[in-house]
Amino acid sequence: GKQLLSSSRDKTAKVWDLTAKESVLTFPQHQNTVFDVAVSTDGKTGYSVGADKQMRAWVTSGDGKQVRATGGHGDEVYKLQYFAKGEWMVTCSADK
Repeated sequence: GKQLLSSSRDKTAKVWDLTAKESVLTFPQHQNTVFDVAVSTDGKTGYSVGADKQMRAWVTSGDGKQVRATGGHGDEVYKLQYFAKGEWMVTCSADK
C-alpha cells in the first residue's frame, strides 16, 4: 500500500510513507551497509540483511525495535526473500 522499505549504505533500513513522501522510521542496528529488505505479509515485521553478515528482524512501527538478529553466514549477505506461505526466509551471501 502506502509504505515502502529501503536499504542503504548509511547502515540503515527505513520505512517511508509514500503519501507524505518522508521517512517515518529508521532501523539503525546494522554495523555496515544494508543490502536488502523485506516485510512480513502483515506488514508488522521488517527484515534486513547486509555487510555485517546478519539478518535482522525488527518492528515496522513505533521505535523500530529489533526483535531478532540471525548470523550464520561467513560473508556479506546480499539478498533475502520472504515467502508468506509457510513463513520462510531465504538469504543469499558472498560466502557461497
